[in-house]
Amino acid sequence: MKATLRPAEHPRPRPRPMIVLATLFLIAVPLTGTGSHALGSSRDDSDRTDLRQKRHYGDLINIFTGDIRIPADTIRHGSIICIGGDVVVEGEVSRDVIVILGSMKLDGGEIGGSLFGILSKVELRDAEIHGELFNIAGGMTREEVYVGGQIFDLGILGSWFPGILTLLTWWRVFSLLFVFILVVMLVALAPERVRMIGQEAPVRYVSAFFVGVLAYVALLLLFTVATPTIIGLPVIYLGYLALKWLAIAGMFHALGQRVGRAFGREMSPLGAVLLVYGIYAVILLVLSPLGLPGLALITLIRIFFFCFFEVPAVGLVLLTRVGTKSGRRAPVTKPGPMTPVSPPPPVAPAPLAGPPTPRPSASQPGSEPGPVAPADPSEDRSD
Repeated sequence: MKATLRPAEHPRPRPRPMIVLATLFLIAVPLTGTGSHALGSSRDDSDRTDLRQKRHYGDLINIFTGDIRIPADTIRHGSIICIGGDVVVEGEVSRDVIVILGSMKLDGGEIGGSLFGILSKVELRDAEIHGELFNIAGGMTREEVYVGGQIFDLGILGSWFPGILTLLTWWRVFSLLFVFILVVMLVALAPERVRMIGQEAPVRYVSAFFVGVLAYVALLLLFTVATPTIIGLPVIYLGYLALKWLAIAGMFHALGQRVGRAFGREMSPLGAVLLVYGIYAVILLVLSPLGLPGLALITLIRIFFFCFFEVPAVGLVLLTRVGTKSGRRAPVTKPGPMTPVSPPPPVAPAPLAGPPTPRPSASQPGSEPGPVAPADPSEDRSD
């Protein structure tokens, strides 16, 4: 019986420590290198982000020379002063921003100092202001804005109106109010003069226009002569203003009377004047918020009003002698050298009344009927 021979079993090799360490090192080095490379790339990206952000140093001042814009990737280390232009800040300004007679738009930006908007339109949205916020005589809108200091909002007309037009609008409002008071006083003090000028306006309009042109030329020369004086120029101007608006009130009176009669009403002098003046003032105030187109229309209306109302008004004041004398006279027939003059008709004298003559009565006894005497006309007059 043969014995079966089995192959000898070889023992398993034991792992050597150096080989294990070398294998771990070879695996760890690429991983570590990859991690360090990733970390380094992230740091490089952040550095590149900072480098892509533009930095400018120094103050930026524009005075009627254009607009200013700070993009979102820009930092201005300094202040911004802009007069008569628009400023748009989407990035960062380290110090103050001052805008006068323009507009300021802070959209997602940041201001390290204070913001001053004077006679300007200010729009703030999703922004930060670390200092104070001043809005003086302008319009301002705010939406999600952080302000570190105090807010002084002294706006006048709101956010829809630019600053320079705001100033013009308020000047127009005060001037219309002043003229309204002046017209009411003139109509209250001299209603007959206003009525006389209103009656003469349609009759002598053409001649008043040419007389008014000559009067304005003379008035210009008079202003030139009175300019060096201190009191003469204001006195002449106030007198011219009162006389001019007295005549314009007379023209308004004529128009107001026609408008009232068209609606079946008889207007009083004050009511007729204020009706036309109110229409004129409302038109100017309604066109004021329209910006530059409204300003252009107001200019055209003012030119029309000057040519067809103010110039003839000055002429009417001179022709009517400040509303005291009418230009229309009744026709007077004067006798000529060959015209026969008829004497006045003679007036017959009235007869003298005598004593009444008694008549015999037929009812008395003893009286005889006789001829009846004719009646005396004097008796009929006495009866």
